[in-house]
Amino acid sequence: MKTIATAIVGREVSGLTGLYCHFIYLAHNFILSRDEAADLGIKQDFLKPSLPSSRQLQDSIILSDHDGYPIIEKQLVVIDSNLSERALKSACPALWSYLQQGEASGIRDLYLVAKRTPWYRQEHRDPAPLLCMYMGRSGKSGNPFRFFWNQSRAIATNVYLLLYPVGPLKAAIAKNPTLLKGTLELLQSLEPRALVQEGRVYGGGLHKLEPAEFGHLDAKPFLDCLGLHLQPKLFA
Repeated sequence: MKTIATAIVGREVSGLTGLYCHFIYLAHNFILSRDEAADLGIKQDFLKPSLPSSRQLQDSIILSDHDGYPIIEKQLVVIDSNLSERALKSACPALWSYLQQGEASGIRDLYLVAKRTPWYRQEHRDPAPLLCMYMGRSGKSGNPFRFFWNQSRAIATNVYLLLYPVGPLKAAIAKNPTLLKGTLELLQSLEPRALVQEGRVYGGGLHKLEPAEFGHLDAKPFLDCLGLHLQPKLFA
């Protein structure tokens, strides 16, 4: 059986056919509302749109405004800069002042933050067009995992799995962007049982799905419905 790991999602063979699954590890301490950032006087050059938790997303299609922000009630931003501390202090005093407050409270010593240079820099990752919840409970739908089509420029935190089209699927979407909607519908049609079996379950019925576990799902429905075919030589 061809799995998504070997046909659509997978690091070892990413680029062959379909989707590349990844996490982005954002330091949540650097996320604030867009309005709050504006009130603080932080320049847009040092901010990126950020997605909220899935509980605040009512629809599976995340629409975008003209600035690339998701059209939701409370828009979020994440602070990000590669400038040195001296350069940042000169370029955006308001952000520098805000970061000094965070440093005084010990944020700079947190695990993720301490390993980055400069310490307020975030992991770089392009906005993912498709998303899957990393953890969830079954609820009334029976499926603990929701999928989203992200039409905005917002990046997602590590409460989501990030899905990037690669290889032939990426090329096909470039020619026909409506395939993204079809891919979303295919993801949503996955049997909840299949997702749950590949993932892990914790106390209280909390289910968790890692990128590698997601990659074990059967890829045949994707290959058939999207009209994609694997070339045997790619596996040589």
